[in-house]
Amino acid sequence: LSFYVSIAVILVFLVFIVVYFLFNQKLLRENIENKAIGLSAEVTARINYEVFSVSEVTANLAHQVIYYNRHNDVEELLRPVIVKYPFLAAVHVYFDTVYAKTGHVISIKQNKGKVDFRQYERPMFSNQTERDNFLLADTAYSPGWTPAYLASDTGEPVASYFHPLIEEKDNKPARVGHISTSLSLGDLNELINRISIGKRGYAFLIDEQGNYLTHPDGTKIFTSNLFTVSDKVLSRDNKIHSRIFSER
Repeated sequence: LSFYVSIAVILVFLVFIVVYFLFNQKLLRENIENKAIGLSAEVTARINYEVFSVSEVTANLAHQVIYYNRHNDVEELLRPVIVKYPFLAAVHVYFDTVYAKTGHVISIKQNKGKVDFRQYERPMFSNQTERDNFLLADTAYSPGWTPAYLASDTGEPVASYFHPLIEEKDNKPARVGHISTSLSLGDLNELINRISIGKRGYAFLIDEQGNYLTHPDGTKIFTSNLFTVSDKVLSRDNKIHSRIFSER
């Protein structure tokens, strides 16, 4: 009888261990999920702040830059702004030739604390993406964002917010150019890459097409897509993968 009692005790003890293990696993998963949700909210707040700041700054500059250009003081307007906001990669002002005081294109950039101000007679493009983004902004009559892209001079991912330049002429609003402000995604990449979720988890940012805008593996940025994965990954019985692809 004592043998059976001992077996029963052992079985109860084993069941207790299994239940305890499963319970702890559940708590661990919940803690990881809660941490991920909290960190996601932090990153989202940071993104919203920078996006809002860029749009507000660009709109304010659009209302002032024509006046400063007439007095040949555009650098005086732009330099304090770009220094104040380190996530601004560049500000470009494109005037119609009639309104250009000292140059058709005015550009100020910052990289690693160094600010560079230049003026050009005409727009210059390093690739087709830059040309396409310029045409998008130069033909728009309302503000908007370009798709994210890699800056040709720094190699960092950026997205630009553009705003038309409007001046009253004969009591009518006339479009005289546009201003474009580039938001650097490099700082966001560093912030997101510092996020650790569990032992092997990490965070990343994608655009609406699924292209990686940030990733711990920098080679995946703009070269890999979340929705293009190997058959090996798709064949796994993974609820998270299923949820992601079902909500595309």
